[in-house]
Amino acid sequence: MAFRLPSWNVGIVRAATRTDLLKAGDLPAPAWLPPAAGLTFLADPFVWERDGRTVVFAEVFDYRAGKGHIGALDISDPERGAEWQPIIREPHHLSYPFMFEHDGALYCAPEASASGRLTAFACVDFPYRWERAQTLFDRPAVDASIVFTGGLWWLFCTFPQDSSGGLHAFWSHNPMRGWSPHRLNPIKVDPAASRPAGALFHLDGALIRPAQDCSQRYGGAVVLNEVQTLTPNAFYEFPRARIAPRAEYPAGLHTVNATGSCIVIDGLKNYWEPRKPFLLARRGFRRFGH
Repeated sequence: MAFRLPSWNVGIVRAATRTDLLKAGDLPAPAWLPPAAGLTFLADPFVWERDGRTVVFAEVFDYRAGKGHIGALDISDPERGAEWQPIIREPHHLSYPFMFEHDGALYCAPEASASGRLTAFACVDFPYRWERAQTLFDRPAVDASIVFTGGLWWLFCTFPQDSSGGLHAFWSHNPMRGWSPHRLNPIKVDPAASRPAGALFHLDGALIRPAQDCSQRYGGAVVLNEVQTLTPNAFYEFPRARIAPRAEYPAGLHTVNATGSCIVIDGLKNYWEPRKPFLLARRGFRRFGH
């Protein structure tokens, strides 16, 4: 593995919905986007529909810089969205561009644990103009995922000291402030189904929480958990389905998101890169396993 470099990419399953995610844990074959050019890769895709446009948001990681930024790709019009456009850049690494709406505004809260906090960026002009809004959570949350259910806002995340195994939950009456910890934190300690892997969603009355299966390796697959009990004092979920890596990208799959018309996933494969030792020496081994 001395010269094998991980490379993630984004796949799109069109004419598919969240219901398809739970059908025996399998999906129709995705159409994979062209791999990112040079020493970069695409990962952690989210998808949002607005004003007749379907846009994929993802981490664009640059091995030379040793960090990622958030990019957007309009897939509703090939001519209008032929290239990834950078939308959020910071001095530190960004990934997992979680999207949510509140009081009529659209926000992106990318994973930025290197900064020590979770920051929301407000959409000024969909999909390419975003402005820093405020700090949502003053802790280094990893892959934070926010959902409104049961009359409360919930934030699920892990933390750098145990990013693959310990799931924490926080609740609030307002997603922009005032997060209180769940009484049982960490509410789950299981590398096979803890770390968030995409936005939670409601389906047929059930709340579904995607999680990474890191039991064998980081980002090995995605488990779809049904949350049966969620209160400030209690939590219980159980697995409904498991989505395994696709043949074209067999080394991993760790993000799943959907709209009413398509599903986006990512996939991992390793390729030969003779510059890997040089890149590691320059930037350290902080994110090379992604």
